[in-house]
Amino acid sequence: MFRTRIRKRFSGGVQALLNYQYSRLPEKTARLNGGDTALVKDVASDDRPQRLVMSGSWDLPFGHGKRFAAHSNFFSGATGGWSVNATYTLQQGWPLHNQPRNVAGVFDVTRFERDSTKQLLNNVRTFADRFPNLRQYGVNTIFLRSNAFRFVRRSLLNTAPNSLTC
Repeated sequence: MFRTRIRKRFSGGVQALLNYQYSRLPEKTARLNGGDTALVKDVASDDRPQRLVMSGSWDLPFGHGKRFAAHSNFFSGATGGWSVNATYTLQQGWPLHNQPRNVAGVFDVTRFERDSTKQLLNNVRTFADRFPNLRQYGVNTIFLRSNAFRFVRRSLLNTAPNSLTC
């Protein structure tokens, strides 16, 4: 497994963070054929080999000690401490499985030999259940958030004396 994290703080309340992870998750939990004695090494269904997360934060220049509304107690209390955050996540999906869950309608069963005296005695499978290079869709998202309205949220949520704050 390889992990790296880079964090940089800039002037003006700007921060950036980059996380990257590379890993493999093999498993030995099943046999390839019913008569096999050894377990087969296969890629796990939870395997996500690569993940990249980039995030940034900017403390907005409002409030006490900041560029705007620094000398007004009202504006400093209402607008101070605001920030804007962004997170981008890119991750590979899980490996494709070789076993369909519902085979009804997938195969034309009239083409198979149904007479047991004419069928093969031993069918040996040589390929694994999962394909490590073929993957489902992964995660590719951007998430933006701000705590600019925390003053409004706190005033609305604190209506009862014992209520929780956000």
